[in-house]
Parts: sequence; structure tokens; C-alpha cells
Amino acid sequence: MQIYLWSSPWGALPVAVENGRICAIALDPGAPFAPVGTGAVARRATGPITSAREVNRILNAALRGQLSARERLAAVDLSWATEFEQRVFRALASVRFGETVTYGELAAASGSPRAARAVGGALGKNRVPVLIPCHRVLASNGIGGFGGGAGSSWRPGATDPIAFKRALLRGEGVDA
Repeated sequence: MQIYLWSSPWGALPVAVENGRICAIALDPGAPFAPVGTGAVARRATGPITSAREVNRILNAALRGQLSARERLAAVDLSWATEFEQRVFRALASVRFGETVTYGELAAASGSPRAARAVGGALGKNRVPVLIPCHRVLASNGIGGFGGGAGSSWRPGATDPIAFKRALLRGEGVDA
């Protein structure tokens, strides 16, 4: 596993890359970053990422809405996620920049229409925020929650996670 620094709008943030794919993004530059490995057997890089320059290109393009769902999914390693979580993450990757979806709509899109709460649980385990844009998921009655990625305890540029979620959405032209 390689750790690269992403020159994000919130400062230098650590990004873990395994087998050429991003497997974790830490939104807390001050916290210890020890991402759990995917458990996959070591093999040659099969993804597009082999340098800090490529990490920065991909993540900054994602923030600007310049990556398709296919490109985002090609950049991430989801082997750590359960089959259900992978379905949720793939469905979420298809939600375009500047658009939102409710937990219930995402549950239906991932093939489990009655699993809105389970979708929320899956999003709480998302290790690759920005590429799997969990900030685009809203509750049916409002903004909903936001964890900023699995293991994240700090949200850059905000006093609370919901303020950070709102800032990400505003950056996409969404008023939530």
C-alpha cells in the first residue's frame, strides 16, 4: 500500500492506494492514518494510479465534476466492502455532480428498495468520500447525516459534519 498526499482545498490529506486504486481518503490531516488493507493478495497494479500527481489529478477532477461514474469507479478499490455496500457505492457513483438522491432512492437504485437505513449504514463505512460522493445523499425530510468517510473524526473547514456536507453541496451548486 502506498500513501500519497492530496493537495485538497482543505490542505494536504493522506490517500491510500493499493494495486493502483484508491482504497481510503482521510479528511483529517491531523489524525493518525492507518487504513485497513483490503485483504487482497498483493498483485501488480491494475488501476490507473501510480503517483501523487495522478491522485491529485483524479481527486481534483472529481471535486470539479469532471469524472464520469465509470472513471470514479475505475479509480477506487472496493474489495473491502460487502456485496450490498458495493451495490450501494456503484449506484451512488452514478449520481451526477450537482444532483442529489435520498436514502430511499439510493436503496431502490441499488436493488434493495426497502433498505434505506442499511444504505445509511453502508455510507457510514465509505472509505473513499469524494469519489463515492456520500454527501449527495439526503434524507427524505432534509439534509440527513454525514460522516466524511470511515474513520474520519474531523471535517475540514467546518465546525460540524453537516456544515461540511452543505459546503460540498454548495460547491456543486446544490442548496440544501
